[in-house]
Amino acid sequence: MKRRVLFLILAFQLLSACQKVNETDQTFIPTYPVELPSTTTPFQGQIDVSSTEFPDNTLTPPCLQPNPLEIASTVLTEFSIDVTNEPSPDAACVWKRIIAFPNSEATQRRYDNQYFMYASVNCGNQEKPLILVDKWNESGLGYPITNLLGWSVDNHYVYYYDQIIPDGCQPIGGFQQNLLRANLNDGVIQSFPITWTGGITISPDSLRIIYYDRQAVEVGIYDLEEQKEQRIGINLPNGLENWFAGNFTWSPDGTLAIFIIEKTENCFSLGSSLHRVDPQSSKITTLLEIENQTVSILRWSEMNNILISINGEQKIFDPSTGKLSTP
Repeated sequence: MKRRVLFLILAFQLLSACQKVNETDQTFIPTYPVELPSTTTPFQGQIDVSSTEFPDNTLTPPCLQPNPLEIASTVLTEFSIDVTNEPSPDAACVWKRIIAFPNSEATQRRYDNQYFMYASVNCGNQEKPLILVDKWNESGLGYPITNLLGWSVDNHYVYYYDQIIPDGCQPIGGFQQNLLRANLNDGVIQSFPITWTGGITISPDSLRIIYYDRQAVEVGIYDLEEQKEQRIGINLPNGLENWFAGNFTWSPDGTLAIFIIEKTENCFSLGSSLHRVDPQSSKITTLLEIENQTVSILRWSEMNNILISINGEQKIFDPSTGKLSTP
């Protein structure tokens, strides 16, 4: 199924590029990578097909009879393909993402170290899917992967962003850029002035997002409707330099949030702490600190009942008393 889906998208684009054929071994070599525009202007005029010399980076070299089967075999054998489908909470819409990476060093060189990214949303009342991303990206240090953030509760919007893949350790909250919102009714895409975040999470009412700014040592809360940002400082222990935050989780009623700070050294955790964010009082409170163990938040379904994991063992944490118990 993954191969059929990718072929319908990638093969169509590859058809627009001329095939170079080696006279000795008849090996198909695509002219990619090029970034295709979302719309193309039909060619008008005549092409001298006797010439085989074309300007650099031309998008429409003359191809006499491209072979779809040959293109399909190239796509399916030279790329590692990942397909993700995520339905909206009411199952009225489906988020689809396709990532195609060259699967060998030779193929990476052939495609100039680029990979293909496609993302769309298909709702039952639409004739065609809304295409959000359809392009080639450069891989390497800090390359972006389009990720779904969430849906608005009225199902009018979908929120998504670029997850930045670092060259090295992946911190617990990750790094995000380029937050976008697509209107599922008219297809309009809106950007937000949030350039670099970590651990971004949307609130239960889909009206706010929470994240942290490691450089500023602050938690940010952004109102998506009023487009206003609130910043709250994080009080780190003296001398703590190697740390990351993540696991941002909203309370069931959306009035509070909790998150994890992890002390690290050479990508290894040296301890974790659990913190509560109160936007109303603009205060961050430390709830739990554990040395030489890893803590993660699993679920916050009741105000005084948070399911966490300590070194893989599940515990119930009561934020009002600070007590731990076994489920």
